[in-house]
Amino acid sequence: MKGDVTVAWPRVLGQEHIQDILQRTLIQGRLAHSYLLIGPPGLGQEEIINQLGSALSCHQEVLEPCGHCVGCLAFAGGHPDFHQIAPIGASIKIDQIRELANSLALHPYIGPHRLCVVYDADTLTMEAGNSFLKLLEEPGAGIIFILLTANPAGLLPTITSRCQSLLLQPVPLKYIEEELISQGIPQEQAQIAAAL
Repeated sequence: MKGDVTVAWPRVLGQEHIQDILQRTLIQGRLAHSYLLIGPPGLGQEEIINQLGSALSCHQEVLEPCGHCVGCLAFAGGHPDFHQIAPIGASIKIDQIRELANSLALHPYIGPHRLCVVYDADTLTMEAGNSFLKLLEEPGAGIIFILLTANPAGLLPTITSRCQSLLLQPVPLKYIEEELISQGIPQEQAQIAAAL
């Protein structure tokens, strides 16, 4: 891809455009306060979140975490400034958002950034969605939200409008074939496996 940033983040197949956007904004110090990653599970969302979280946690480097500083060690072991919200049962409830809001009202424990990931954001109840909207409207310094959804239509439009939307792409078959071949799978078997 022309104009890619040259960094040490491992490539997430098919999602290089998202990695490129996040890397450029990190270098420029212009991260948005909220991102909406749109796509079905399994397209590399977790890897992208971990790459961003590692980069934000490191006290030494902007894009290439050192692995040794307090921030890196904390992120590897369960960073107290890394918050995750997922549905309990079929939905994300208002109590979960209130608990998040209480946590975010406190000062960060280790560094200047806090990362909040909301899985299956389209499952926010109406009450939880309205409460979460208040967090997005007044995010506080250094707080970055990442919302994940396969169904952006299920989110309140006011939430969507406050996020930078990033569309995850299906991984092209040729990438899957090339990756399988590089791992020693014969080409014919790699083609069949990729198609499946």
